[in-house]
Amino acid sequence: MYCKFCGKKNPDGAVFCKECGKNLSGMKDVVKNVPVLQEQQETEIVGDFDIFSCPSCRADSEFCYPMVKTNVKTSGGGYSFWNGCCGLILLGPLGLLCGACGGSVRTKVRSETWWVCRQCGKEFMSKQSALEKANTSMLMAALYSFFICWLIGNSIDGSIDFWILAIFVLVVVGLWFSIYKALQDSTGRQLRDLLTEGEQSSFWLRYCGLCAASVIIGFALGVHAIG
Repeated sequence: MYCKFCGKKNPDGAVFCKECGKNLSGMKDVVKNVPVLQEQQETEIVGDFDIFSCPSCRADSEFCYPMVKTNVKTSGGGYSFWNGCCGLILLGPLGLLCGACGGSVRTKVRSETWWVCRQCGKEFMSKQSALEKANTSMLMAALYSFFICWLIGNSIDGSIDFWILAIFVLVVVGLWFSIYKALQDSTGRQLRDLLTEGEQSSFWLRYCGLCAASVIIGFALGVHAIG
């Protein structure tokens, strides 16, 4: 039986998908031999052992079960850092007052699928949830990088001390390196073992594109701001 969400092959009668953790209930009547999905399985470069086994103790798939974690985060109701930063860039020092606007309380609910190994007790995030989290982290890192590089470009005339400048650069490097590190730590696998060649290309294209764009555009606007 194949998962209708990610296309991975699962044992007949499975309740949850071994790859993405989605509920497979109601899929018993799905045709078992799907040519397109079979071709996808044959071209998969990562072995079943790497995908379906515990990355810590290498226990087989029958020792692992999915668990959904729900995170509820409430924000707002006070000063908005990002509104203040945007106001500073667009309007100057007075723009910092924009941070006091639109301070409504917002609640965000995010669900993540984790696998738990019965043999060693370790928890590791599913590939799909890990990639979704990495994409969100990339957007946040791009915003921070843009603002920091704008400050660097705006102080290119020497108004900021060299060591402060060096700290800014290290912060940007640390932001982007932490995304790559967190993806591997949460799943327990190296990137080359977690993703196929096509998925790796897509990941690195997005990763490098957002990093380069935020740094270059932020620095260029900062330099332009001082004339």
